[in-house]
Amino acid sequence: MAVPNRLSKITGSWAGVTRLWLTPDENVQESETHAVIGLVAQGKFINLQYTWAYEGQPQEGLLIVGRQQKESDISVFWIDSFHMDDAYMILKGTSTENGGISVLGSYSVAESPEWGWRIIVDPQENGKFLLKMFNISPEGQEYRAVEAEYSRNV
Repeated sequence: MAVPNRLSKITGSWAGVTRLWLTPDENVQESETHAVIGLVAQGKFINLQYTWAYEGQPQEGLLIVGRQQKESDISVFWIDSFHMDDAYMILKGTSTENGGISVLGSYSVAESPEWGWRIIVDPQENGKFLLKMFNISPEGQEYRAVEAEYSRNV
């Protein structure tokens, strides 16, 4: 495994704003967010740790990102104290044209078919990066769930 080259350039300490949508009809909720990104396992994976808050309660999450033998095949291990509770999710996807990643996983909902969850890490040309998450209904409709915009700490 190795990490996508462009992602390895966003290592460091970041701060920004997280926007959370619990349902498509609800108002967005904003909180301060911080992220620390580093290379782990001799540079073979990226460790992206982030913090945020929901209704004033601290939350945290972790993405471990790696690339399979084929350069465009990406695997992600994801945990989040709010979204995942005490579970984890494995997501698979690809590198994007701008050097980010787009990965897809799924989760169970009682008395319903599985729902999907998409995570996008999107490095920006302006020295920022976006972390986006989408809820995907069993019918395939994507709903914005999270958008965090980060700027490098100085």
